[in-house]
Amino acid sequence: NIFQKAQREGAVLLIDECDSYLQRRKDANYCFEISMVNEFLIQIEKYNGFFIATTNLRSVLDEALVRRFDMIIEFKTLKKKQIKTLANLYFKKYPLNSCQIETLSEYNSVTPGDFAAVSKKISYLYRREINANTIFEELSKIQKEKGYEIPENLSKYIL
Repeated sequence: NIFQKAQREGAVLLIDECDSYLQRRKDANYCFEISMVNEFLIQIEKYNGFFIATTNLRSVLDEALVRRFDMIIEFKTLKKKQIKTLANLYFKKYPLNSCQIETLSEYNSVTPGDFAAVSKKISYLYRREINANTIFEELSKIQKEKGYEIPENLSKYIL
């Protein structure tokens, strides 16, 4: 299994999107889901190497999992200054204006991954199609897809 192989090789074991495997057993619909979580918990308990599990759905993880971690690091959403910094880093040629930065900060849902996703997406567009409004619209669209809406008090600033 992956735990034994990582142990033998002295490797760092990373399980991305661990919520797919480690959801709360009390919410399981099938016996195999409970068995899978149980087996993962046993393997994590026995593993002596460096283990990293990532999720953006921490609330669905089984409670017993938390006890098996030495440390839990949570990356919060970006604040206004951080949004401005990343916007300047990723989109230096197309600076977002202060109203756009303010609006993005009011969503309380912007993450560094959003900037990476928009950067990749606009790399497929013709240069003449790219401007600050395009970038802002794409970042806003991601927030809406996460279930966040344009803050009512700032909707008047949207171009």
